Amino acid sequence: MDTDTQINTDAVNDEVLATLFHRAAKFMMRARHHKGHAEHAQMRVLSILQNNNNAMNQRDLLEILNVRSASLSELLGKLEHRHLIERNRDAQDKRNIVIFLTEQGSEAVKAIKAVKQDSASTMFATLSQSEREQLAELLQKVNHSFEDQVTKHRAHNNGEHEHRHEHEQNHVGRHTRDDFHHMDMRRHSRGGRRDRNEE
Repeated sequence: MDTDTQINTDAVNDEVLATLFHRAAKFMMRARHHKGHAEHAQMRVLSILQNNNNAMNQRDLLEILNVRSASLSELLGKLEHRHLIERNRDAQDKRNIVIFLTEQGSEAVKAIKAVKQDSASTMFATLSQSEREQLAELLQKVNHSFEDQVTKHRAHNNGEHEHRHEHEQNHVGRHTRDDFHHMDMRRHSRGGRRDRNEE
C-alpha cells in the first residue's frame, strides 16, 4: 500500500472523513477508467437518457449536467457521430431539441453497468454484509444532507435574482416617472411663455 494512503484515523474529524471519501471515490474511478471507462462524460449522458425512458429535452440535460451549452453540444456531437444518440426537433415545439438513446447506445449502457458492478464488487469485497448496510445508510444520510444544501442554495439564489429584478424594475419605473414629470414641467413652461408672448 502507498504511504500516501495512510491516514491517522485515531482522531477522526471532518477533514479525515472527506479525505477518505475522496480517495475511495478516486480509486473506484481509476478502476473504471482502467477497464475502458475513459469517456466518463459521454457515458454519463447515456445513463441519464436511459433513466429517462431513453429520451430527454436538451435543455433539461444541460441543467442536470451543469455545463456550458457549447460543451454539451460538443459532447452530444461525439455521441451522435458514434451512433449512440439521435437529436431531433420537438414535434410540438421546434425550438426544442430532443435527444434519443439509440439501440447501440442502450448496449453501451449495459456495458457500463457491467464495468460498474465489477468495480463495486472489487471495491467493497473487504466489507461484510452488515458493514455494507451500515455504509449505505451513512452515505445516504450524507447525500440527503447535500441535496438539502443544494436546494436551499438554489432557493436563496432565486430569491436574490427576483429581488434584483424587482429592484431594477422599480429603478426603471422611478426614472420613467421622473422623465414624465420633467416633460410636463417643460410643456407647462413653454405654454407659459407662449401666453406671455401673445399678450
